[in-house]
Amino acid sequence: MAEVAPNGPCYRFGPFELNTGEELLWRNGARVKIQDLPYRLLVMLLERPGEIVSREEVRQRLWRENTFVEFDNSLGVAIRKVRDSLNDDAEAPRYVETVPRRGYRFVAPVTVLLSGIPTPAPILAVSSPAAVAEIKVQTSRRYWVAALILASLGAAVYGLGFLPRHPSTKVATAGSVPAIRTRRSVAVLGFRNLPGHTEDNWLSSAFSEMLNTELASDGVLRMVPGEDVARVKRELPLADEDSLAKATLDRLRMNPGAEVVILGSYTALPGKGDKRIRLDVRVQDTVRGETIAERSFTGSEGNLFELATQAGQALRQSLGISLVSNQASLQARAALPSNQEAVRFYTQGQERLWAFDYGHARDLLAKAVVAEPGYPLAHAALADAWNHLGYSPKARAEIERARNLSQHLGPEDRLLIDGQYYATIQDRTRAIDAYRQLFTQYPDNLDYGLRLADEQRWVNPEDALHTLETLRHLPLPSSDDPRIDYIESRAWIRKDVVKAQAAARRALEKGTAQGSRLFVARAYGILCETIAVGDSTAEVIRACQNARESYAAVGDRDNAARATSDFATFTINRATWTARKRCSGKRSRCFVRSAISRALPPPPVTWAIFRWLAGI
Repeated sequence: MAEVAPNGPCYRFGPFELNTGEELLWRNGARVKIQDLPYRLLVMLLERPGEIVSREEVRQRLWRENTFVEFDNSLGVAIRKVRDSLNDDAEAPRYVETVPRRGYRFVAPVTVLLSGIPTPAPILAVSSPAAVAEIKVQTSRRYWVAALILASLGAAVYGLGFLPRHPSTKVATAGSVPAIRTRRSVAVLGFRNLPGHTEDNWLSSAFSEMLNTELASDGVLRMVPGEDVARVKRELPLADEDSLAKATLDRLRMNPGAEVVILGSYTALPGKGDKRIRLDVRVQDTVRGETIAERSFTGSEGNLFELATQAGQALRQSLGISLVSNQASLQARAALPSNQEAVRFYTQGQERLWAFDYGHARDLLAKAVVAEPGYPLAHAALADAWNHLGYSPKARAEIERARNLSQHLGPEDRLLIDGQYYATIQDRTRAIDAYRQLFTQYPDNLDYGLRLADEQRWVNPEDALHTLETLRHLPLPSSDDPRIDYIESRAWIRKDVVKAQAAARRALEKGTAQGSRLFVARAYGILCETIAVGDSTAEVIRACQNARESYAAVGDRDNAARATSDFATFTINRATWTARKRCSGKRSRCFVRSAISRALPPPPVTWAIFRWLAGI
């Protein structure tokens, strides 16, 4: 069992122990997987065993006021996850009881440990018979476990060989998937501008990009993509500090799956002549909650590349990684623009892309291309912006320029540009080849596997499903990522609508438990697109409304409009069917008038929709 942490109580109930200091749940000494939102809900129930915890109390404590969720669905998912972790049954609860129309109650006996001293928790309600039976079963199990331990020790003493030499060695089973070698995952979260001068804000994204490139140069570390970091920072507002609390580190370990995070601050130093910058960097381990290193670096604003290289080399040493070779260093340097003006526009444009602000992203990336026409990654990012804005010819032109300029990049960057190029021109077979090479070389990279499956679903959905099954054998938390289920739903969408909806609902559950509004929006989007087949009108309206509002909450107006379009298509199809039924055998004028009147909502609603779509 886990030791009691000094900064939080430990709750024991049945075979379980929940340590709030470490934020871990154990069952008979084995760790139990539980996601963040269900964990916090379980803590609420354990704090008041025997009492009813109302739904409104849960809402106020677990969901911020400005967070959009469908509360009933989200709470239902969270309570189901709690029961799954405890192997509980809603019909015959041993731990969590549902009190209709009021809330939930923890019914099993609970013992609270403070500073290592067991203290019985006050229980206002009488424990259920099922809970008492559970205690008797556990007592019996302890005798059998003790006997088994003694037998094993005796076998070891007499050399019978029942115990393996290395307890950590796993026995291979027939048909098992070979373990994937995983690299240490690192996320660069960004840096605070201490003086707060707005003209220097761009340095945060510039330092992040440079450090990402420097640390990824030899492929020893797996860097969390900047897009994922930007998403998590929107979903998990980080404290304006240079150090993160253990609870925040735990959440970052699960989403976006970072074992190490890098953050800090920068400030301009007073003096004459060339402006000097001090960069303060902190490296924290999300698994143990420890600070690995704290370093400061000083350099000229006119030569940020040297400052970033200096910091990158020192951080590699702090992480126990050898310095990169000259060739790898040169290839890493080639992945960055040669002048700082291009760096500024490129990194700012990337930020706008990740925030779904494609118009501003296009303008900034166009300036980056002007500042350095030979920089391939700026052309590739500009192609992405044009593609989202619907200008396919311009997107193809930019990605072709990027590909022609990519010969001096490292193999990983070249393959990424190749995959984007062939996907843009819709040469699916070659796009698949490019992403398959990437995924083969870096099998622990979830992003590359998802890109491969997303292209495969266009050619052969079975291949996509096979790739997704491989991703489900990655170590946690990658194997439980909602995007795997989301891509699966897209693979099924043209073959089996029921399976597509089932995969979307799994993605919805995982995204909700993870607190990821974007993944929730994407799952609702699939349901909005498919749920009309054989389901009620009310369910379609609810799915499409949730998709639109969820996308709007994360700033993705493009997909919010798409959800509105899907709902409009459903409304028109329903109106057409109704009109045909009513006007059967009558003049065509009746059909047209009835279809139009039923397809359009009341005039004020219609005008509001057009105003919303136009952004006015």
